[in-house]
Amino acid sequence: ETETFRNESDIFDQFLKEKTIKKQGQKTEASKLYKVYKTWAEENSEKVMTSTAFGRRMREKGYLKDNDSVTRRVIYLDIALVENRNDERV
Repeated sequence: ETETFRNESDIFDQFLKEKTIKKQGQKTEASKLYKVYKTWAEENSEKVMTSTAFGRRMREKGYLKDNDSVTRRVIYLDIALVENRNDERV
């Protein structure tokens, strides 16, 4: 079980490394971040974790959730999506 967790953790770290950047003051909608993760996992033939598990993993990585005061949507703080970082390979 520990090995499974470690493997999932490595995969999640890879997602964060490829698709996000830690950026002070940046806000990203939780639903958008999960959608990008889900697409990334499917494209990489990885098992897609549930949105609940995704939220737990984000919390374990130290990312905080909040509600956007304008849109009222759930957001993650201090994280930004990196658009198409791997496009050079295409």
